[in-house]
Amino acid sequence: MRLLNILISLLASLCLSAQGLAPFTTQQDRLFAFDNGAFTELSTRKPSMVRNIGGRLIYLTENGDLVLYDEGRMQTIERGTRPKVIASDGMAAYYVGTSLKVIGTNGAKSIAYNCADFNVQDS
Repeated sequence: MRLLNILISLLASLCLSAQGLAPFTTQQDRLFAFDNGAFTELSTRKPSMVRNIGGRLIYLTENGDLVLYDEGRMQTIERGTRPKVIASDGMAAYYVGTSLKVIGTNGAKSIAYNCADFNVQDS
């Protein structure tokens, strides 16, 4: 019986320690992320868009900045352009002017120019 209690406790602690990344806004319109058991404030203003892309977050600030949050670090991808962003489970692409860019592990990379429209899908 004692061994059963120890196994149940061990199993419960393993299940509770598996924590992912979850964005949320507070009543004061601040953007936070719950990341690996800790709360991190990302912005003091409510974003116009937030997407979780495979353990990373992208969000669009009220000033039109596109920001990437990855492993506790924030990186501004585009500044003041208010891009059209489409995201899937692990991938995001955005459209600035006529340029199509994909967000990778090291920021954004242009993949097409003079692009009319696009869609993002994960396989």
